[in-house]
Amino acid sequence: IAFGIAGGIAFGIAGGIAGGIAGGIGYLIGYYRLPLYLVSGPSVLRAYRKSLKHPPQVFGCLHRSALYWDEYVFIPLPFLTRLLLIAAEQNKEKALEELAFIASERSLQLEAAQKAMLEIVVAEMSERESLRDIASASNRLEQILPEESSGVLDPRWRTSIVRLNEASREASRYFNARGLQAKRESLKSFEQSLRQMRSSATFSNNRFNQRLAGVAEKWLAVSNRENTRLETEVEEAGFLYNPYIPGGLLDSRPLEQDNLFVGRRDIGQLIEVALGQGLRRPTFLLYGERRMGKTSALKQMPNLLGKRYLPVFFDLQHVSSRASAAALLGNLAEQIYTALNRSGHAIKEPPRKRLKEAANEMAVYTTLDEWLKGVEAVLEKADRTVLITFDEFEKLEDVATQQAMNLGLLLDWFRNIIQHRPRLALLFSGVKTFGEMGWAGYFVNVKNVKVGFLKPDEARLLITKPLPDFRGDEIYTSAVVEEIIRVTGCQPLLVQAVCSDLINYLNSEEREQAEMADIPAAITATLESWGSYFEDLWQRTHPEERTCLEALRQHQTLPTDYTRLAELTGLTPEVARQATQRLLRRDLICERAGDYHLTIPMLVNWITQYSDRIL
Repeated sequence: IAFGIAGGIAFGIAGGIAGGIAGGIGYLIGYYRLPLYLVSGPSVLRAYRKSLKHPPQVFGCLHRSALYWDEYVFIPLPFLTRLLLIAAEQNKEKALEELAFIASERSLQLEAAQKAMLEIVVAEMSERESLRDIASASNRLEQILPEESSGVLDPRWRTSIVRLNEASREASRYFNARGLQAKRESLKSFEQSLRQMRSSATFSNNRFNQRLAGVAEKWLAVSNRENTRLETEVEEAGFLYNPYIPGGLLDSRPLEQDNLFVGRRDIGQLIEVALGQGLRRPTFLLYGERRMGKTSALKQMPNLLGKRYLPVFFDLQHVSSRASAAALLGNLAEQIYTALNRSGHAIKEPPRKRLKEAANEMAVYTTLDEWLKGVEAVLEKADRTVLITFDEFEKLEDVATQQAMNLGLLLDWFRNIIQHRPRLALLFSGVKTFGEMGWAGYFVNVKNVKVGFLKPDEARLLITKPLPDFRGDEIYTSAVVEEIIRVTGCQPLLVQAVCSDLINYLNSEEREQAEMADIPAAITATLESWGSYFEDLWQRTHPEERTCLEALRQHQTLPTDYTRLAELTGLTPEVARQATQRLLRRDLICERAGDYHLTIPMLVNWITQYSDRIL
């Protein structure tokens, strides 16, 4: 009997333990969805193998893999980082959108996205061979890296990337510095940021440490070469200071003392007058061709507006901002929160967790609106108004194409803000008008403000007096000034670019005054330096518009009579009319003395130079 009882107890205990183990294993299998992983894991492996053989198909492979159809994969998907890097080799911007998608919608696979992002950043930074390339790295980092609140930015390497960004900004400051001493100080700060970056690189993966150290060493070598050049340079009488900043954003300069922002200050006056009208105020869209100064105008709002207004700059070019409604509104809330905190207004922190975990898109908007009520109460008490400026607004067209969020809900929300939030004002900027994007119904009360070419008097001021102490009247004869105005058409980027290249040319020739014969050399240098501007302009034209531009290159002028125009271009009269009207709206052509003319004569040089490739 005793033996039987003991045996029964032993079997009971053993059965209980075995049952517990079996139950635990069953729970783990169920919790981690291991049976499904037997399908999900191989799907990504197949996508990787197929992408290795056929790289152009990588995005289709990604979208058909478990990354998109299985929301909860707890175990790392095999080869996902390598798959994302293949995508980056094919199309970096689209790959960044995939990383933003993972950060916002597939956080369980975040580590793979973080590794891929680091590879992309390090690869891009290591390609910078010159100090000017390094100076532009800061803008690129802002484009490819999400805001600090996004999970794609691994906290372990945030400090190192911040140091790289600081170094790039110092390199940019170097090109704007006056005199050898100021340039040396910029290079000193540049090198200090790089040395701090090397000391802060603490990745568990030693290969990343070595690669970042390699970037720092390469950039330091560039700085050493520039320092050597500066040490041997003597400020002779024939050396001309170059004050022009073609393509640079005027977001931190004391504009009261220079004319680099000429022709754009009236935008600030227009906005300030409108803001004073409360709910009756109009909302504005700044539209126009690229490189006209729209972004600089938005960045300058803190300097242009009075203290009652708190501008918040929001760049829709950031892929993370368009990943989802929660990402966009969450980033926007962070920007508002930061702006108010910096100005000394205590408000509640944004509802980050609630936004991220909202049941649906409607809940995202409801959550943010509740938080904005508290923001408005603080603003009302302080008699302040937040001006939210949205740059590159046409990027939201990609949202509809990619179905990242319900665009109709977002546009309705914008309309609601305009109509019912007196302490929140909106200002939009982009290449297209709302009508051209098919959104006019959402923005009935929005006024279009065209940001176009400078007036001739404004261009003359920019050429001869970009800074108060610049002796432009001694450097340029009146004939040279008028020729710069003519060839650039008063396009602000090109005015500065031609002037900058002309100063560089004079310095290389050790001369102090420009002559008419020097301008072709400056134009050639500008076409080479700013070919991307003309390339973008050309790519955004329809084939019929290109036909008209090529005809203008050949004939110099075109008749405004559409029947005659059709004969010269080979288009039908109606197609010719539509093409020229689009070109007129874009300021690429103008009507003068009964004929059409190219607004930017330099465009003829570019078309001629690259006709074999583009025509």
